[in-house]
Amino acid sequence: EWLISNLTGMPLMYEKPSIIQAQSIPLIVGNRNQNFIFQSKNGSGKTGAFAVPAVMTVDPTIKDYQVIILAHSRELIN
Repeated sequence: EWLISNLTGMPLMYEKPSIIQAQSIPLIVGNRNQNFIFQSKNGSGKTGAFAVPAVMTVDPTIKDYQVIILAHSRELIN
């Protein structure tokens, strides 16, 4: 509930998932111990496709690292 309200509110303003998000998020959430590779054009929503499931897996009661994101592109980390 918290995640949905924050995705649809300011500043993100998601209205509906992009094609890559609609196809990848259910796979990632349903198979959390798997590795995935998705390809899509620039600006298609790939960052949201991995960030949303990553946030969904975080347990706020665990005070330790739970998600690591490796980015080969400076575009994603700035």
